[in-house]
Amino acid sequence: MDSEEKIEEEKIDEEKAEDKNKHNKIIIGVFIAIIFVAALFVVVHLIVNSMNQFTYKGVEFAIDKTTLVGKTVYRTSIPVERKDSITGKMISSADYNFWLRNDPRQLDKKVPVTNGKLNFAKNIVLDLTTDKLFCEGDWNIGLQNSLNLFHLLGFNVSVKNNTTEYGSASEFMFITIQIGNSTNIEKKSPEMNLDNKGEVQTKDENSYNLNVNNCEVIPAFERLMLEAFARYAEVA
Repeated sequence: MDSEEKIEEEKIDEEKAEDKNKHNKIIIGVFIAIIFVAALFVVVHLIVNSMNQFTYKGVEFAIDKTTLVGKTVYRTSIPVERKDSITGKMISSADYNFWLRNDPRQLDKKVPVTNGKLNFAKNIVLDLTTDKLFCEGDWNIGLQNSLNLFHLLGFNVSVKNNTTEYGSASEFMFITIQIGNSTNIEKKSPEMNLDNKGEVQTKDENSYNLNVNNCEVIPAFERLMLEAFARYAEVA
């Protein structure tokens, strides 16, 4: 092989090596681009999810625009426990989802609690004073969602019976549902009586008025639910 052929062969080898380097750089560039796009997608997904989630009063909510067509609802969940057949221990088997139709962050203003705060007791006694709050099915929706939550949290719910003698405020919570001039939850003032010595005695029966104005039944019940969610978040 003469010198010219050798030089030409070396030149060809150099061109092949250069082409290979260019090819490798292109492949590396494509991989970097794919990784960048994937990372960007993950970041955008996380940002969107964070914008659709929030915590209020210790309760986590997700903004849901797909479950109820044309409406935005606010989803949260409570773990459902069952007894393990082998160990006998209570274990979480699933989550029970709840969808509020009202933004929990606005319910404080929309349905205020006056004269104090709600003190949940093991037994919840409901008293409906009128049949004018059915409101085109809203009553059934609001009441059923509330009952589902109360039962899941272990409360005993019943309808008030005037002939029944109930226990102390630590064991019972009374809620009178009635039409009001505004929608709110009002803690009743303690009952005042005179004892046999003529001295004033007060008795706090842990009683509340759930006042409903303009058929705002669902917001009223959902405010009750929000307070129950918050209580669960505190003790969970």
